[in-house]
Amino acid sequence: MLRSAIAAARGDITRALGEVDAALGAFAAAQLPLETAYALRRRGKLIGGEAGEALVAEADAALREKGVADPMRWICSQAPGFPAPVK
Repeated sequence: MLRSAIAAARGDITRALGEVDAALGAFAAAQLPLETAYALRRRGKLIGGEAGEALVAEADAALREKGVADPMRWICSQAPGFPAPVK
Protein backbone atom coordinates (compact mmCIF):
# COMPACT_ATOMS: atom_id res chain seq x y z
CA MET A 1 0.00 0.00 0.00
CA LEU A 2 2.89 2.34 0.70
CA ARG A 3 4.28 1.80 -2.80
CA SER A 4 0.84 2.44 -4.25
CA ALA A 5 0.51 5.68 -2.28
CA ILE A 6 3.92 6.87 -3.46
CA ALA A 7 3.06 6.11 -7.09
CA ALA A 8 -0.30 7.88 -6.73
CA ALA A 9 1.38 10.94 -5.21
CA ARG A 10 3.72 11.02 -8.19
CA GLY A 11 0.78 10.82 -10.58
CA ASP A 12 1.68 7.33 -11.82
CA ILE A 13 -1.78 5.79 -11.60
CA THR A 14 -0.81 2.71 -13.61
CA ARG A 15 1.89 1.81 -11.11
CA ALA A 16 -0.35 2.76 -8.18
CA LEU A 17 -2.98 0.32 -9.46
CA GLY A 18 -0.40 -2.42 -9.91
CA GLU A 19 0.84 -1.97 -6.37
CA VAL A 20 -2.64 -1.84 -4.86
CA ASP A 21 -3.54 -5.01 -6.79
CA ALA A 22 -0.47 -6.74 -5.30
CA ALA A 23 -1.58 -5.63 -1.84
CA LEU A 24 -5.12 -6.87 -2.51
CA GLY A 25 -3.79 -10.29 -3.44
CA ALA A 26 -1.56 -10.49 -0.38
CA PHE A 27 -4.28 -9.35 2.01
CA ALA A 28 -6.83 -11.76 0.56
CA ALA A 29 -4.36 -14.67 0.69
CA ALA A 30 -3.60 -13.86 4.33
CA GLN A 31 -7.34 -13.66 5.08
CA LEU A 32 -7.19 -10.05 6.30
CA PRO A 33 -10.68 -8.70 5.56
CA LEU A 34 -10.17 -5.16 6.88
CA GLU A 35 -6.95 -4.70 4.93
CA THR A 36 -8.53 -6.21 1.84
CA ALA A 37 -11.42 -3.75 2.14
CA TYR A 38 -9.22 -0.69 2.48
CA ALA A 39 -7.08 -1.77 -0.47
CA LEU A 40 -10.25 -2.31 -2.50
CA ARG A 41 -11.47 1.17 -1.57
CA ARG A 42 -8.16 2.72 -2.58
CA ARG A 43 -8.35 0.83 -5.89
CA GLY A 44 -11.85 2.18 -6.48
CA LYS A 45 -10.73 5.75 -5.89
CA LEU A 46 -7.75 5.27 -8.21
CA ILE A 47 -9.82 3.96 -11.13
CA GLY A 48 -12.73 6.33 -10.56
CA GLY A 49 -15.95 6.40 -12.54
CA GLU A 50 -18.86 4.07 -11.98
CA ALA A 51 -16.64 1.00 -11.67
CA GLY A 52 -14.54 2.73 -9.04
CA GLU A 53 -17.54 3.91 -7.08
CA ALA A 54 -18.89 0.35 -7.07
CA LEU A 55 -15.62 -0.84 -5.49
CA VAL A 56 -15.77 1.97 -2.92
CA ALA A 57 -19.34 1.00 -2.01
CA GLU A 58 -18.36 -2.67 -1.72
CA ALA A 59 -15.40 -1.82 0.51
CA ASP A 60 -17.41 0.56 2.68
CA ALA A 61 -20.11 -2.08 3.18
CA ALA A 62 -17.50 -4.66 4.18
CA LEU A 63 -15.92 -2.24 6.64
CA ARG A 64 -19.25 -1.25 8.17
CA GLU A 65 -20.06 -4.95 8.56
CA LYS A 66 -16.86 -5.25 10.62
CA GLY A 67 -17.87 -2.31 12.83
CA VAL A 68 -16.11 0.61 11.15
CA ALA A 69 -18.44 3.60 11.54
CA ASP A 70 -16.70 5.94 9.08
CA PRO A 71 -14.80 3.94 6.45
CA MET A 72 -13.19 6.93 4.74
CA ARG A 73 -11.71 8.31 7.96
CA TRP A 74 -10.57 4.87 9.07
CA ILE A 75 -8.88 4.20 5.75
CA CYS A 76 -7.04 7.52 5.91
CA SER A 77 -5.42 6.30 9.14
CA GLN A 78 -4.73 2.76 7.89
CA ALA A 79 -3.61 3.49 4.31
CA PRO A 80 -2.33 7.09 4.39
CA GLY A 81 -0.49 8.99 1.72
CA PHE A 82 -3.04 8.95 -1.09
CA PRO A 83 -4.52 12.15 -2.47
CA ALA A 84 -7.17 13.58 -0.16
CA PRO A 85 -10.40 11.62 -0.54
CA VAL A 86 -13.67 13.21 -1.42
CA LYS A 87 -16.72 11.91 0.42
